[in-house]
Amino acid sequence: MQKSHQKLFIITVSAVLTGVVFAFAKRRVNPKGYSALFIGDSHTALYGNGWQDTLAKTYGFKVINLSQVGKTTGWMYNTLKNYLDKNPAPDMLFIYGGANDIYGKANATTVFNNIQRMVNLGIEKGIKAKNIFVIAGYRTARVTAGSKYAQGGFPERMDAFKEALKTQVTQATIVPIWEEGTNKDSGDGLHLNGQAQTRFAKFIGSKIF
Repeated sequence: MQKSHQKLFIITVSAVLTGVVFAFAKRRVNPKGYSALFIGDSHTALYGNGWQDTLAKTYGFKVINLSQVGKTTGWMYNTLKNYLDKNPAPDMLFIYGGANDIYGKANATTVFNNIQRMVNLGIEKGIKAKNIFVIAGYRTARVTAGSKYAQGGFPERMDAFKEALKTQVTQATIVPIWEEGTNKDSGDGLHLNGQAQTRFAKFIGSKIF
């Protein structure tokens, strides 16, 4: 290849790569100064020290956390609707639920529908679709290994539910499964400990910001 052709090739490739990087960057959210509403169950209810708080401190946004221990996605939808009917919509919405539904052997379709209803409600109330995030969570089989939660097929059902989120829920960003968590990251076989919460937050941030 002649030098002139080599130079043209390099310039062309550089331009293409720059365009790809720029296009990817445009899809990212800069949340500094934003408000973020979190709705979920016990996986998001560690107030002040949970993954959501680490995420907020790292990226400079405000947390409004409506999550409660032991709640299902049906409760989550009703709680979210009640809040948004009475308060201004936040800049971002994080949805992380389904464990209590699936553990109780609820129909997965019902759970997907509840999550989709929350996404739709957020958009209806003025939250941009690109600012709505559905969290799949950690790989259940790895974190629950050896615990009472590993019995009865729960890990398999839960992981299948998490895998299907990307095709069953639309108009939101689905944060994929965190694969690095293990049973050493949980004290009770189900909930992430403090150190793992920080790593989980870093993973989520790398996927959406």
